[in-house]
Amino acid sequence: MTQLIVTDERLAYAAAGLALENHGPGASHDAPTYMTNEEGVVVYANDACEPFAGRAPVLGVDRWCVTWKLYTDAGEFLPHDQCPMAVAIRERRAVRGASAVAERPDGTRVPFKPFPTPIFGRDGRLVGAVNVLMPS
Repeated sequence: MTQLIVTDERLAYAAAGLALENHGPGASHDAPTYMTNEEGVVVYANDACEPFAGRAPVLGVDRWCVTWKLYTDAGEFLPHDQCPMAVAIRERRAVRGASAVAERPDGTRVPFKPFPTPIFGRDGRLVGAVNVLMPS
């Protein structure tokens, strides 16, 4: 199971975001990367999230994802609370092998593969999650 374990929860979000942004599964500086707290509220989004999603993520307000709308590969609407990031947080496990389609406010759609990974404190408590979105 992929996990990020941190010893200083105050630095968890910055460390996890930088680590996955620079060394994640195929990630690069261009890969949209964001983090949530343990309740799924987006607390960090890198600059690549806005052009990917076609909107500026609203930190502290957006929940589960930075996208406007989500769909399955088959074109079915996918509520944000059922997206891979929500599953990763709810089930406290990394989600791999998933794919989805993001719809931007202008109606264009972008297929992608998410890599949501929970972040745990030294005591094993979930403190948030980080997600790298790889357009496919």
